Amino acid sequence: MEKYLLNVCVTGGLAVLGWMALTLIELDKKTEVISTETELISSKVDANHKMLTPLWEEFIRSRDGDITRTNEKTGVEASSEKEVELQAEEKDQLQLPSWVLRTSSLRE
Repeated sequence: MEKYLLNVCVTGGLAVLGWMALTLIELDKKTEVISTETELISSKVDANHKMLTPLWEEFIRSRDGDITRTNEKTGVEASSEKEVELQAEEKDQLQLPSWVLRTSSLRE
């Protein structure tokens, strides 16, 4: 009975070691495929970057004339920029907070 138990344990241990070896070999193959694909993708990204850089620089140079006009004042005034001055009718009454009394497009 002891030999039978020893044989089962040794067989089980060898099976586990064989499974681990096969799993590591499979993992190594997958890692190699992934690294090859990553290198391929990286080379494609580098090629796209080299191709698009001159086009982007030319686009930026052609837009330089428009960038100087970014500091122009617009005719649109935000509702938070409007000042609201309200006087209380009587000093002893509670006053509404100023943010309640501001005008906006949603409250009209």
